[in-house]
Amino acid sequence: MILGPGFKRSLWKETFHRSIRSLLRVGQLFAVVPWGVRLDQRAPQGRTHWAKRVLYVVNVIYSLAIIVAVFIATGFHYSISIRSEFFAIQILHISEDITVNGIVILSLIGCQCLRPFYAKFNTAIVAVGDELFASGGSIDFQQRQSSIRRLLWVALLFFGTLVLFDFLNGDAWPHRFVYRTVLYTLPNVINVLALYQYVVLLGFVCDFYRTVNERLKVLESDTSAPKRVCRFGYRRKILAISDDTIAYDRVELIEILRRTHLEVSTLTGEVNSCFGPLIVCTMLLSFVVLSLLLFLLYKAMSTVRWSYRECINLISLLLWIGFHVAKILLVLYPCQLVQRERDRTGPMLYTFEHSFADNYLHKAMVGALTTYLVILIQFDSAFVSVQRTGDGEGTPAP
Repeated sequence: MILGPGFKRSLWKETFHRSIRSLLRVGQLFAVVPWGVRLDQRAPQGRTHWAKRVLYVVNVIYSLAIIVAVFIATGFHYSISIRSEFFAIQILHISEDITVNGIVILSLIGCQCLRPFYAKFNTAIVAVGDELFASGGSIDFQQRQSSIRRLLWVALLFFGTLVLFDFLNGDAWPHRFVYRTVLYTLPNVINVLALYQYVVLLGFVCDFYRTVNERLKVLESDTSAPKRVCRFGYRRKILAISDDTIAYDRVELIEILRRTHLEVSTLTGEVNSCFGPLIVCTMLLSFVVLSLLLFLLYKAMSTVRWSYRECINLISLLLWIGFHVAKILLVLYPCQLVQRERDRTGPMLYTFEHSFADNYLHKAMVGALTTYLVILIQFDSAFVSVQRTGDGEGTPAP
């Protein structure tokens, strides 16, 4: 059975939408994805104009309610915990709270501003997929869909574990539990779901680059094969793209792959420009929080007597440290994969200048964290010694 181009395009589009449906639904639950967003602008509209207006207003009110709740939790955190700390730790806590509120505002309000880009990215991905499909390439959407579901389940289990440890802590319950959940857990869920969209888009970009490289490998192996000679001289060889479909001329196929590669590069730039501010804020937040958490871990490990609450706090600290390290890797690892697949195309189509920016970023962050941790420990030792001196002077002699 021969499928027409229209049927192939609709089948490709339906498969792509099915692979990202779970991520969009979970994102809409936390207002990270706009409600009623349309990936295909040419599809028939199922709602009236007034129904779309009401849905948009309710979505904005829901997002503003989350932002106000995070603001209120920030005020409680400052009045309850931050005032009693010394100056350097106060600066870190205030920087963390400001960055958390900025990420929440950027994720919730930014998704409303980026509503047209969902349809734009959908059109670009479907167009690139059509060209790759026509040139004999294929993308495993089932694997992409299963990876998205695994990411969502990992996030659900991790944040559920964090909420459980906060509940078991029992310190000033339920006030501390509520404000910590609203101030720390909820914004990080929003941040992770926003980053998941970036990771999924880069995943498709990486698949596109990989498919282009696979087709170029086939061309390269075919070029190295001996030419076929006929009665009229050398005949231009026809490359069989797949087992049961059309054959393409090598020159035409190279031009298609070159054009597809440029379209994927343009798509990569648009994705990075849309998610760039979020990534910068995420890196800044992870740096501040890791500095604070490593210092708190140092103080926790210096405890002589361990109680139930201190053990719970230690496990919670380790979970948060692992989470922020994983969040940094969540941003850097897909970028590294995309860069590696893109650079593989260089010897065959283009010449790309290799960049060591990711390795430099790793070393710079580790060095800065180590330096700042040493400074915090010195500040804490001086602060404790000053407190002890003041207590000794204020104690009357026997």
